[in-house]
Amino acid sequence: MNPKTFKKELWLILGVLVLAFLISLTNPLNPFNKSGYIKIDSSVFAYIGKAMYEYKQIPYVDLFDHKGLFLYFINYAGYALAGLHGIWFIELIFNTISLYLVFKISKLFSNNKYISIFTTLVISVLFVQYNSGGNFSETYAFPIILGALFILSKYLLQRRQKISSIQILFLGFLFGLILMLRPNMIGIWIGFLLTILINFTINKNFKKIFLWILFFVVGSIISVTPFFIYLASHNAINAFITCYWSANILYSESTYQSIIETIKYFSIFNPLVFIAFIFYIYKTISEKKILNISFLFSWLSTIILTSISGNNFSHYAIVILPLLIYPITELVYDIKNLIKANNSNLFSTISIFICLLFIIFININSIFFNIKNEITPYLGHQELKNFIIENSTEQDKIIVIGAGDSLYLSTNRQAASRFFYQKPIANKASSIITASEFIYDLDQNQPKFIILTDDLMLGLQFDWNVSEYLNSLVNNDNYHIIEEYDFNKNIIIYERQEQP
Repeated sequence: MNPKTFKKELWLILGVLVLAFLISLTNPLNPFNKSGYIKIDSSVFAYIGKAMYEYKQIPYVDLFDHKGLFLYFINYAGYALAGLHGIWFIELIFNTISLYLVFKISKLFSNNKYISIFTTLVISVLFVQYNSGGNFSETYAFPIILGALFILSKYLLQRRQKISSIQILFLGFLFGLILMLRPNMIGIWIGFLLTILINFTINKNFKKIFLWILFFVVGSIISVTPFFIYLASHNAINAFITCYWSANILYSESTYQSIIETIKYFSIFNPLVFIAFIFYIYKTISEKKILNISFLFSWLSTIILTSISGNNFSHYAIVILPLLIYPITELVYDIKNLIKANNSNLFSTISIFICLLFIIFININSIFFNIKNEITPYLGHQELKNFIIENSTEQDKIIVIGAGDSLYLSTNRQAASRFFYQKPIANKASSIITASEFIYDLDQNQPKFIILTDDLMLGLQFDWNVSEYLNSLVNNDNYHIIEEYDFNKNIIIYERQEQP
C-alpha cells in the first residue's frame, strides 16, 4: 500500500469511527449513561457475560437463554475488559467495521467515494433506527454478513479474478460465526452460494463445486470447533441442544398466516426494502448476471428467514440492511450520471452536497433521539435500584419475576435462578421448561428479594403462575411484602425474613 492510499484509508477509518461512536451513544451500556437502565435483550446478554466472568457460570447449564454461544463470549470478553463499558467498547469496534465495509461494498459498485459516503450515511441512519440500543445478535452479525457480502460481490463483479481457497475458507468461517449467533441470519450465504453452485453445475464444473464445498465446510468447522470444545469441557452439550435447538424451535413456532403477515411487514416496512426487491428483479431480467440473481435470492431467503418466527421486532431488520447497499449506490450513481449528461456539473455538485448535509442532519438527529429513547428507564427503576443496594449486600441474591435483568446489573446482585428472566420463555418453551424448576431454584437459593412488577413483565401474558408459591412464602412467614416503599404501585417486593 503506497503512502497516498494508506493516508486515504486512515481518513476513512477515522471517519467511520466517529460515526460509529455517535451511533454507539444510543447503547445504554455507554460510559455516559448514568441511569443504570439497560433494555431487556441487551441486559440478558450482558448479565450472562457478567455471570460467566464473575460467578463462573456456564451458559445453558447455569443460565437459560436460547441465543448462540458467540454472543455470550462477546459479552463475556467485554465484561472482562471493562465491565459493562467493555461490552459497549466491543460493540463500537463491531460498528466501526460494519460502516467501513458498507463504504467498501458501495465503492465496489460505484467507484466513487462521495456516493459511497452517501450510501454509508443512509445505512447508518437505518441501523440506528433498527438497532434499538444495540447489543443484539444482529448487531454483531451485521459486520460478519457484510464481510461475506464484500467477498462474494467482489468475486462476481470481477469474474476474471479467481477467488482464492483462503477466501472460500473465510466465507465458511464467517458462516460458522453466524450459526453461533442465530442460525436464521444466513440468507446471504444461501442466495449467493446456491446461485454460484447452480452455475457451476450448469457449466459442468464439478471440480469447482467440490473445492468450494470442501473449503467452505472446513472453514465452518474451524469456526464452530472452539465453541463445542468449550461446551464439551463443561458438560454443556445436552443443555446447549435443549436451549439453542429445542427452545429455539418452540420460540420460532408460528402459524402460516402469521409468517405470511411478517413477510409482508418486512417487505414493505421501509420503502427502500421493497424498492430493493424491484431493483433486483429488474436487474435480473434486464442483465441476467449471476450477481443480480444472487442478490435476488439473498433478498428472498433473508426476508423469509427473518419472518419465520412470526415476530417483527425492529432489530431483526438489521440483517436486511446489507441488501440495500447495492440499490442505493446504483440509484445515486445513475442520478449523478443523468445530471452530468445534461452538463450540469455545478448543479450536480451542489445537489449532492445538499443531499449529504440533509442525510448527515437526519443521521445526527436520529442518533440523539435514540440516545434519549433507549436510556430512559421505566417508572421507579432508580428508586428500586437504590432500595435493593441499600437493603442488601452484594453477596445476597435476588430474583425479578418477569424480564427485569437490568436490575441484576445496576445493583450488582446475582440472580437466584437459572431462569433469571422468565419471559417470553415461560410462554414459548413451557413444554421443556417448567415453573417447578424455577421454584426449586428459589427454594435452594433463598433470594433476599423477590421482585414482581407489571412494568418489568411488559404487560405480556405470563404462563408460570407463581402467585400461589409467593402467597405460601408470606403465609409461612418466610417472606413479607415491603409496603413502605411505594415508588411504583405496580412493583411488589417480597423480602426474606431473617430467621432468629
